[in-house]
Amino acid sequence: MNSEEALSLVCKLFATKYEIPLTPLEQEIIRQSWEGKEYKDMKIAGYSSAYVKTNIAPELWKKISKVLGVTVGKKNLRVVLHNLQREKLSTKLETPREFFHKLEAVNSISAQNWQNMSDLEIFGRGEELAILQKWILQDQCRLVAISGMGGMGKTTLTGNLLKHLVSNQATRFANIIWLSLENAPTLESILREIIDLISSQQHLVPSIENLLDNLRSERYLIIFDALENIFSKDSLAGKYRQGYESYSNLFKQISTSQHQSCLLLTSVEIPREISILVGKNSLVRLLPLQGLAIQPAKQLLRNKGLTEEEDWERLINLYRGNPLALKIVATMILELFNGKVSAFLAENTIFIGQIAEILDKQLVRLSDLEIQLLYCLASIKEPVKFAHLCVYFEQKNISKSQIITVLESLIMRSLIEKNIEHGEFMFTLQPLIQKYVQKYYTK
Repeated sequence: MNSEEALSLVCKLFATKYEIPLTPLEQEIIRQSWEGKEYKDMKIAGYSSAYVKTNIAPELWKKISKVLGVTVGKKNLRVVLHNLQREKLSTKLETPREFFHKLEAVNSISAQNWQNMSDLEIFGRGEELAILQKWILQDQCRLVAISGMGGMGKTTLTGNLLKHLVSNQATRFANIIWLSLENAPTLESILREIIDLISSQQHLVPSIENLLDNLRSERYLIIFDALENIFSKDSLAGKYRQGYESYSNLFKQISTSQHQSCLLLTSVEIPREISILVGKNSLVRLLPLQGLAIQPAKQLLRNKGLTEEEDWERLINLYRGNPLALKIVATMILELFNGKVSAFLAENTIFIGQIAEILDKQLVRLSDLEIQLLYCLASIKEPVKFAHLCVYFEQKNISKSQIITVLESLIMRSLIEKNIEHGEFMFTLQPLIQKYVQKYYTK
């Protein structure tokens, strides 16, 4: 299916819900999104890329998502439409409700939005998958969160988890709903979307109470992917954006109220109220996702076609097993060093390149104090004790309690490494973060 065929399909689907056709601007956004262009690269006469990204695209994706009954965005547009084409919806247009009923007749899971993911390739993660399945199926946790820095594979892990759950005959969910929070939807719009999908009552008020009633009546699995988009920038980890504070009540209610369902979250950072509720014997669990172990990471590099396997472990440690960073650097080594890892390592540098885009999204969220502490660690380069950090910041009139708060926030964001030496914690940055901070930040 080319871009014009994709656009034609969307226009037909759009016509089932709205009498007003897609505007030329909306059609062009769809066409160029299908072609894989980022908003900054879109060329649309009369409109800046910033205006398109901020004012037009979010509403367009919401409207299309409403028509299809699944969350659609620029990233998963191609996969969603390919799936629809396979379901032959292009010839027999169905409303979202009819589409879900048809899926329900096929198996017990009536809204498999997880199928819209474009990349489910996974290396290792067997232990993590087993833990998540145990928490959801055996322990019947009410809320499960997966945290980790960008590129660790939180979304990919979740997609593979759902594949395992679906193939497990013991799994009994009335509905699985995958919702991306990439465009920071309001709580009201999220509640409306979920309730419309799972409630037998029409025009039910989108409230937490009505959602909980449904979560009690049937067993549902609901995924909120990329939760970090509802958190504030320029502040400590886990602080909500203005107007999004009501999400806190949703998470508290789901975590503490009696019901038989599960809410699964993926995020770079986790709400503080969830961190407090997490516990081994609690029905709220947190899985901090670390980098790949050596063997799975080697398999990733092997699949990419690198040579000189004896040098791979150094490369893996340099990037702390971050799957996406390893894929990016492996591609660069193939293109510039003919796949020879030793040739790249001989340059004694850390390639940032496209990896910077991953870090940009995460570090742009930091407060001034967090940036100062990162710069301090990047300048020292060696692991340091808390007492040494206090000496460094004493001249800046920053109190010990402030330093503790900032350290905690950076650890929540997976940006600081801590190790124990002689019974005392030592804090440092992984090489990739250190290189990034040294390059893009100044005092």
